[in-house]
Formats: sequence, structure tokens, C-alpha cells
Amino acid sequence: MSAFIGDSNLEKKPTERRTRYVEPVKRITGPKELSYFIENSPAYRDVVAFLERLCTAVQGRKNLDIVEYSATPASVEGIMILLDELESWLSDFPPLEQPMRFGNIAFRSWHNRLVERLPQLLDNLLAPELHPAIVELTPYALDSFGNATRVDYGTGHETAFMAFLMVLTAVGHFDDCAEGEEDILGTEIGLRIFPRYISLMRHIQKQYMLEPAGSHGVWGLDDYHHIPFLLGACQLVGSKETDDDGKSLTPERVVRNRSTAENISSWCMLGEAVSFVYQTKTGAPLAETSPMLWEISRLESWERVAKGLLRMYCGEVLGKKPVIQHFYFGSVLKYDQPDSNL
Repeated sequence: MSAFIGDSNLEKKPTERRTRYVEPVKRITGPKELSYFIENSPAYRDVVAFLERLCTAVQGRKNLDIVEYSATPASVEGIMILLDELESWLSDFPPLEQPMRFGNIAFRSWHNRLVERLPQLLDNLLAPELHPAIVELTPYALDSFGNATRVDYGTGHETAFMAFLMVLTAVGHFDDCAEGEEDILGTEIGLRIFPRYISLMRHIQKQYMLEPAGSHGVWGLDDYHHIPFLLGACQLVGSKETDDDGKSLTPERVVRNRSTAENISSWCMLGEAVSFVYQTKTGAPLAETSPMLWEISRLESWERVAKGLLRMYCGEVLGKKPVIQHFYFGSVLKYDQPDSNL
């Protein structure tokens, strides 16, 4: 598979770093704004380009926490510490007894602590000269872990976390990720930060039984996520790994065999994502509970799977108002073209 190619304006050199920031706001309220976002918005191009960058960086590689690589950059370690801190709070807010199965309201207490402590968390994460960017980072960070009012989580929140990482990239937080022939930052985000984020969200989703936000029901990949399927498919492009019985990790093999998905879940995001589907969608064969996932298993190569999942993300996440109407736009992820009247 040829590398995904993106054209993003987010990779700033330190000398070009912005010094003025704004509080991001929501701009998509109807079909007109949605069409403009897809066809003209710099933010749309930047999000797709950033995701393509991650797809290229993770291709054929395992999650970084289980293989030997160079030392973790301090900027990345700071994100990991932040996510560890958020997970540690879960024991402080156990689920409450309530008649509804989904949407345990104890999640609101956890999220309230996030709101209260996020300013200090970001202050600790960022170098002092980057503290002015906190005003722009905060809405993306708060939206990355679900909605406290609706007690739900979906692909829009997952996208908010990616936007959070994009803004951190643009303001220079990751400048210690040395540039070279290898995309160190793309690798660190795709193979270390994102798997850790997904692990945290699985814990939150299970503990509080969050409502799926904007779910397509059986016609979605799973109730909450899309990006792990995409990045996980890219991890399997060109992979020489095999199942326990020596068989190649084809789409059919990974998706249709629960044991295979579970065996690779420690190092491949798609294996973890498929395993989660098997755990949560029970009572009928996978072809009935997850027909979209079953269709993926019919494809002959991971290259085709990855390209199809990227198109699906653009159409079903970035291209759907119920999801993208909650997205924030600011001075980094811009809604308008410079000459726009919108």
C-alpha cells in the first residue's frame, strides 16, 4: 500500500510558532455549514491529513508499549502521565445503583473532576511558554472523554482527542520528537498515545456503561470508536506475523476468529477493537450483530480495508452533522478560509 499523503499546515517549526490563541467555538449548525466544512474548511483538510499521517506511521508496526524502541520523548510521556491520572480517578467514583442499565450517572462526578482539575493538568503538561495555548486546548480536551450531560461517548469524542493532539502539535509541545527519515511523532501518537487513550476509554465505557453517541447500531463498526479499526488495519499492512497455528493474519482470519483477534489485541488496535465487539455484541453470529465488520472480512488485503475505513471515517464521522456539529474551531483548526464571509 502506498503511504497516505496529507497536506497539513499544522507542522510548525519553533520559529513559526503562533503566540495568540482563541477559545474554540462550534460552527456547524446546518447543511450549509456542513457542506462548507467538507468542501472548504482548512480544519477538514488538516484532520484528514493528520489521520493519514498516523496511518503511514503505524503501517506494519506494533504498539510501542510492548516492543523495544528508543526512550519515550518527554512530551509524549507527559500525555501518558495525564491519561494515567484520569484513569486513577475511576476508583474514586464507582458506578451507582440505578434502574437504567446504560448511562451510569457516577460518570458525571468523574467528569466534574476533569473539569475542575484540567487547568492544572494542562499547566503541568505544557512548558511555561506554551501556557497561553491552554485556552485553545481546553475544549478539545474536555470533549475527548464523553459528554457528562448525556452520559455518552462516540466517534465525535474520539475525534476531539485527535484534535487535542493536533493542537498540541501545532503549538510546539511535541518539538522534542526529533525529525528525520522516520516520523517519530506520528509513530508515538499512533502506536503509544492512541492505544493508551483507547484503553482508558474502554475502562470508562465499561465502568459507566456510557450511551453510544451517534451510533449506527448494527451498521457501525462498534458503538464507540472508528479510529482503532483504521489504525489497526494499517498496522497489519505488510505484517509478517501469524496466528498461533501459523496462518497469515488476513482480514477474514482476524475478524471471523475471536481467538485470533484476542491473540493480537496486545499489539494491534484492530485486534483489540474486534475483541471488544465480540465481548459486547452477543446473542447472535457476528454477521448479524456487526454486518459492517463482517463485510470488511471479505476484503482480500489490509490495504483495501484501510483505504475503505478512511473513506468511511470521512463520510460517517466528518461528514455527518449529528457527529461533527459538536466539533470546535479556533485559530489552529480553522473553519473559515481567509477570504470567507461565513
